[in-house]
Formats: sequence, C-alpha cells, structure tokens
Amino acid sequence: MPSHQRHWAECCHYVEAPCSSIRPITRARTAIIAGLTHLIRGAAIRAILGGQEALTRRLLDTVHIDHAAESATRRASSTR
Repeated sequence: MPSHQRHWAECCHYVEAPCSSIRPITRARTAIIAGLTHLIRGAAIRAILGGQEALTRRLLDTVHIDHAAESATRRASSTR
C-alpha cells in the first residue's frame, strides 16, 4: 500500500475507532463531530475536483455546513 493510502487508512481508523474507553459522547459533542465530518468531507470533495492536494482554511471556508454552526462561527469571530 502506498504511503499516502496508509496515512489515510490510519486517519480513518482513529476517526472510526470505538469511543468506549472515553467519556460518553453527549448530543452536543455528537453534533460537533457531525459538523466537522461534514466540513472535512465537503472540503475533500472540492479539493479532489479542483485538483488541490491540501485542505486549506480558504477551502474549508467555502464549504457550507448548517446555519447554526455558521452563525456561531460568525459570532465567535466578531468578538475577537
């Protein structure tokens, strides 16, 4: 297996690994994980289709997730 495929396989293992040894996942954490997964997936698809080799901040900013998450991000960045 090429090194880049091995790297992605390792990443997938850690994302999909059972969480039984850590605190139970609350609904809020589940929503955060789901939003993050959606963001990464959307950016990865755009990177592949656009011929890019990296998930950059600029690329991540082009992916629309859900209204609540985007509103929270705008509120958080406006207070900085």
